Amino acid sequence: GTKGFNLKNNKVYVGASMLISDSTGTLLFRNDDIFIDYDTIGFDSKLVEERIGVFLETGEPMIKGGTYSWKTKIWDKNSNNQINAEVAIKIK
Repeated sequence: GTKGFNLKNNKVYVGASMLISDSTGTLLFRNDDIFIDYDTIGFDSKLVEERIGVFLETGEPMIKGGTYSWKTKIWDKNSNNQINAEVAIKIK
């Protein structure tokens, strides 16, 4: 499972961001904290240990044959621990 998140009041406070850009580097989508609504309630630590992630739904303005960059970061709001990923996506 996922480890490295610190407990605060028996909860885990997770942040996640996502950026989508096209092949020219033009930013199409940005969300600086997908989990901002959980800042006050946190997540159950068992849930985060089992799985934490973000997903991407494709659609407008993405086009068939286009190539895109998907950057995501998941971090612990109570430490410097983070997971960073960047993926190239080609729409078929």
